[in-house]
Amino acid sequence: FFKFKSKIKENFFKIISLRNHEEIYDIDKLILASSILKKKNFNISINIFGSGSQSDSLKNLVKKLSLEDIITFSGGYEYSKLPKLLHEYDLYISTSTSDAGLSASTSEAMSSGVTILTADNSENPYWMENDCGFLFKTSSSEDLAIRIIEIINMNQDELDLIRLNARKKIEKLNDYNNEMTKMLSIYNSLLIENNK
Repeated sequence: FFKFKSKIKENFFKIISLRNHEEIYDIDKLILASSILKKKNFNISINIFGSGSQSDSLKNLVKKLSLEDIITFSGGYEYSKLPKLLHEYDLYISTSTSDAGLSASTSEAMSSGVTILTADNSENPYWMENDCGFLFKTSSSEDLAIRIIEIINMNQDELDLIRLNARKKIEKLNDYNNEMTKMLSIYNSLLIENNK
């Protein structure tokens, strides 16, 4: 469902957020980081999808910081269109302060060939290790901005390798068919053991 697609680095850097607008997802840190980037004259756009109890306050923060020219709120999306949507972006950011395992949206972005930048908590360090993505200090808009700048300044070959590593890791450890095959093997071994 999620096809890997290579990216061509352009002068305009497009960022996507897919987490809902609730306190745990800490989306205000992405907005604050984008203010730092704008002051440094980075050519970026950020599309914040989702909705929630903090939607109004997040939109008000964007207005307060005069970021309407670089930040767009796009609400929900059709899941069937998510693979095509992800291919439009250079960087996926998750600012969540906690995840139960690997979040679905992070996994989907890794599968699609989007560079990943996620908060340094939960199991995220495991999924990003071995050059599969990037981490920033949880709840630090300053560190988030630093990491975004580092990614923007990386060369095409480095980013291509990281994106490919991420895809391979998902195929190996989080692919539906592979995981179901493993489960079938476990069930079969239990059946054999019980029938002895």
